[in-house]
Amino acid sequence: MGLSVPHSLDLVFTVVLVVASLLGWRLGTLGSIMSFVGLGLGAVSGTLLAPHLVGTISGTNTRFLASLTLIAALAVVGQVAGIVLGQTWRSRVQHRSTRLKDSAIGLLLHVAVVLIAVWTLLTPASDADHSRLAVALRESPLLSQVNKWAPPVLKEVPGDVARLLNHADTAEAAQPSPNADVPVLPPDPDLRFSAAVPKSEPSVVKINAVAHQCLKSLEGSGFVVAPQRVMSNAHVVAGTDRVTVESSGRTLEATVISYDPEMDLSILDVPGLTAPPLPLTDKPGKTGDNAIILGYPGGGNYAATPARIREIFAHNGPDIYESKSVTRQMYSLRGTVRQGNSGGPLIDATGRVLGIVFGAAKNGTETGYALTANEIRNQITSTAASQPADTGSCTTSGH
Repeated sequence: MGLSVPHSLDLVFTVVLVVASLLGWRLGTLGSIMSFVGLGLGAVSGTLLAPHLVGTISGTNTRFLASLTLIAALAVVGQVAGIVLGQTWRSRVQHRSTRLKDSAIGLLLHVAVVLIAVWTLLTPASDADHSRLAVALRESPLLSQVNKWAPPVLKEVPGDVARLLNHADTAEAAQPSPNADVPVLPPDPDLRFSAAVPKSEPSVVKINAVAHQCLKSLEGSGFVVAPQRVMSNAHVVAGTDRVTVESSGRTLEATVISYDPEMDLSILDVPGLTAPPLPLTDKPGKTGDNAIILGYPGGGNYAATPARIREIFAHNGPDIYESKSVTRQMYSLRGTVRQGNSGGPLIDATGRVLGIVFGAAKNGTETGYALTANEIRNQITSTAASQPADTGSCTTSGH
């Protein structure tokens, strides 16, 4: 009877550990340390480079596995460089007893570090729900034991690796109007200093979410629309199983209670949130009007970005899953919409909400998009909900 896939994987891991122990014995203490330094530098380089080099690969799991492969390859290159340097010192150790002790310590170091490295890289991959490899990794007795005995501080590392490689908020949309680049004057830079900007800050929150089903960490913005209720885009929380919001220096757990992928809107229940709701405007903006985009671009600090309305129009286009066509009323804006702005409010100079930002033009023009206050108002009744809503699957389109 053949070995199961999980046990076959454990056999491979065991062979890797045997090779690591032999290498550690040969290199000794300093040689092993040098190889680990090289391995670490290579892994860090791979982690930083992966999002930029594999971003064009289609398929979430394929992209993630390509990232892990790149990290592993650079880690091996770094380790080999460290080994070459470490062997120079090892050759100088001549006394037999000293050499034996040095070899024993090197063996233990190598086995421990290789175990941690394998666990750190493969644990995030085991969270991919639909992969045969992921199922096998989850059922691996060896990885389960490492996970069981790993110190709490190390247990955070695999999740951090997954978040680094799969960080997403898409402030990008298909060009929804042939007239989206209606010429208007540049935004007024002085709008950044409007009194409405600091006044609105407590009610504009940063949203962080984790979608384990597709190994993604998502970020965006949101704003208070009712007591302990925050509105954002649906694509900011798509497929997530944990959501937090940051407001006035506090991080609060949130629950998605309304999820509308057709309108690209969501509402979060945030117990403990004391910030007041932002008022909605009764008067829609028109071409040439000033506006301010509020939110957390790049996942950074609260920021106000001046904008100017190009036009207001009804657009018939795809929902966030590109599965059906829906009609939404929206603004096209002259202004810069960045990653992290999605879900933030578009306000006028008095602080009233004109709309909710959801994306930017793909063609690189200085054009962003926001749903109007009327679309927001149509969703307000959902703030009365109290039960968690199904956040569906992760998005794979331009949203």
